Amino acid sequence: MLPKPRIAAVILSAGESSRFRTGHKALPEPFGGDLLKRSVSALSLAGLAKPMVVCSPGFPEVIELAESLKALVLVNPEPGKGMFSSVLTALNTLRAKKSALILPVDAGLVEPDSILSIISYWQEFGPKKDDLIVLPAFRNKLGHPPIIGKRRNADIIAFSGDHGLKGAISSLTRNPAEARSILSGLVPEDRLSDSCLRIKPLEDPSILTDVDTVEDLERFSSVKSDSGFKPQATPEKALTLLSLVGKPIKMSHSLAVALGALRLAVEMGSSGASLAFIGGVLHDLDHGRSNHARAAKKRLTLLGWTEAAFVVGSHTQLNDQLRRRLGLPPGKSFGKGPDPSDRPVEEEVSPAVFEAAVCVHMADKYLKGPNLVSLDYRFDPINHNITTEEGMATLKRRLFEAESLEKWFHRRLGQSPRDVIMSPCLHPLEDLAEGVCGQGVGPQLL
Repeated sequence: MLPKPRIAAVILSAGESSRFRTGHKALPEPFGGDLLKRSVSALSLAGLAKPMVVCSPGFPEVIELAESLKALVLVNPEPGKGMFSSVLTALNTLRAKKSALILPVDAGLVEPDSILSIISYWQEFGPKKDDLIVLPAFRNKLGHPPIIGKRRNADIIAFSGDHGLKGAISSLTRNPAEARSILSGLVPEDRLSDSCLRIKPLEDPSILTDVDTVEDLERFSSVKSDSGFKPQATPEKALTLLSLVGKPIKMSHSLAVALGALRLAVEMGSSGASLAFIGGVLHDLDHGRSNHARAAKKRLTLLGWTEAAFVVGSHTQLNDQLRRRLGLPPGKSFGKGPDPSDRPVEEEVSPAVFEAAVCVHMADKYLKGPNLVSLDYRFDPINHNITTEEGMATLKRRLFEAESLEKWFHRRLGQSPRDVIMSPCLHPLEDLAEGVCGQGVGPQLL
């Protein structure tokens, strides 16, 4: 229903780091800049776990580190030929099987949110995307990481000119002015409509980082922290993250909850409709892990999507802030150990975030898979294979919570929230979900 993009992340880490005085920039501090771990972490948060890391045979400690980070290690037999030889090492492995997102370890400060923005933009081109090369840009300058569509891998491999990857990419345009701009690292002004190159403007200055020295690392880290750049969840990026990370068995449920929550928010007149959709898309992102709501909340917090993290973190159990605003008594933690969602929230969330959170919570309780069910059925111990007294008590508390929220919605909407969830609304996100996932997406009647 939501196709998984055939894209591999490639980290280029075969350089000698001769200018990084304390050691190799890929290695952990204090002997390096810890840029390999930062790169792997950013890619993993963006849904690209287990990247390919191109290493030099002369640095076994970098190879060992890459393996410890669960990466696929590729050894460049001739790293002295420069960074482009590492690009070719990766593309010769991928051939036409997968597209490649190329991240030099020198650019290991790139935000995971920006990586998702680039992938999401690339996916917008549908089947044509594999013929394209996407270049991220900050203001007028091109940065990292680019995406090379898999049907362009052979063109890059066949390039025998100068200027490495820039030269190879510039050779694919028939426009001399565009080619000169690419070689200069600048956004082309004069472009042909049939060019295979696409530019994705971003507001993140970290895509321009190029760490060669200890001073570079300190300077670029300062620029990044002072830039004021704020990661932002969008419906498109949420769908991209779900396609990369989500389990296929949960896709139809996640999308049904997203549209159900959207419809509730629209009917409510909430300004949090988009956030409700995003929360629905992402609520089961880490399903299968212990306390999947907590795991997904942590991932989204690290991504910088704090509002979406709050919504997702409260989809299994309403936290105390939500319960207080709904007029419910304080709740108890479900499962083992304290849930971060239960801890007192220092700052009250906005009405939009509050409404998005309760819309996602309510929609999730009505849907088993993509199918509309009653609350009694949803919390029937038989359907959960629960026989212990503790498990029974937990289900009883969750049923009470869901029934209380159902009554709150009924008073707010003047109708059953179940009926609202089953009624498509005139909202662009309905069209987006159908366009990305095909017809028939959304809540279904059994």
